[in-house]
Amino acid sequence: MTQKRNKPLTKISTSQLRHRVERLMEQEKHENAIPLLEELLARSPDEPELYQELGYCYEETGELEKGIEITRRAVERFPDDIDVLVDHAEILFFNNRFEEAEQVYRRILTIIDPNEKQARSSFLVCLGETLWEQDKQVEALEAWKEALKENPENEEIGSVIALRTSESGGTAEVKPIDDFSHFYSIAKSKYLKGKGRDSYGSPEEQERVSSLIKKSWEEFSSEKTTQLKKMTAEEKEALFQSVHIDFSQPAQVPQRNVGKQKKGKKSSLQPTVEERRFLQQLDARFGFLPPMGGAKLVLFGFPALLAAGMTPERLREIINGDLPAVDEEDAMEWAYEILEAVLEATYEKGSREEIEAMMDAMAIARERVEEEDAVYIVQTIRQAIELVDAKR
Repeated sequence: MTQKRNKPLTKISTSQLRHRVERLMEQEKHENAIPLLEELLARSPDEPELYQELGYCYEETGELEKGIEITRRAVERFPDDIDVLVDHAEILFFNNRFEEAEQVYRRILTIIDPNEKQARSSFLVCLGETLWEQDKQVEALEAWKEALKENPENEEIGSVIALRTSESGGTAEVKPIDDFSHFYSIAKSKYLKGKGRDSYGSPEEQERVSSLIKKSWEEFSSEKTTQLKKMTAEEKEALFQSVHIDFSQPAQVPQRNVGKQKKGKKSSLQPTVEERRFLQQLDARFGFLPPMGGAKLVLFGFPALLAAGMTPERLREIINGDLPAVDEEDAMEWAYEILEAVLEATYEKGSREEIEAMMDAMAIARERVEEEDAVYIVQTIRQAIELVDAKR
């Protein structure tokens, strides 16, 4: 029996090649699409989309250096094409080549229309991320603040600044955009320094300490509101540093004014052993959540559930068969939407999609809670997810 030989790519028409590439991309067979795209690019070197598709395939197959080279060639051929520049910047960022990515974003900002305020704001956010990853925190904050000036209606940018500055530890050079984030980062830094560590040892510890810091802030700020408005950044720094928090005391999870609240009791971000046994049962009970949605919500969604008034005791009742009320279903759907956005940000770490997902999470959280509570919820969920990932 004669074996059928594959027709050489050079003998296949351009239209047939394009059709095959389209089909392979739809099937996510990126490795198989690469030689076809290379042949198409050799035939049509003036089509920027071919460089983009080939670079994407290399990225998806883990050949990042080849992807960078392809997008670099595209930039050389189309130096003023914004989409080409963005692709190159993103793959550089994803490959931890932050300094090179910074230069590409700066190039974009020099050629983009000054009247394209929303686009400029978006690229300034990306520039800030590249600077932040290089430990140029002051420059990063300036880029983000400039992004806010370009698009003042985009409240999410302020949230990104608050999240990043809170994560930074609140050094003297990096002033958080709001007083709570500044106070929180100083208190957190003092606590961890006292423990001789750079990070929390568990989600339970993180939630307990965060609750105590928030409680201290509520008491402190209620007495100092007028005074804080008149103080300089340096005076606030000194005042916040002088506040003493007794971290040895048990923490009561702070109650937020969201819908019908129940009395709060001490809880942890992670479920108890008993709750773990019911994860699958929880998943099966509530059809309004996607598959495994109930399990993910119990594992990581406690900060949002607590903000919505859902106590661990009530959650356990629902797991055991008690039907949730309509407002409880709404609260769980809200918490799950936040969680999904934060999970997406974690999966897309190092890309523009990460920032967009974190902005989405903040926007959803602010539908029910104030800005500082939204920052707390999103940041706590993100830290819990990353802690679990680190232990895998």
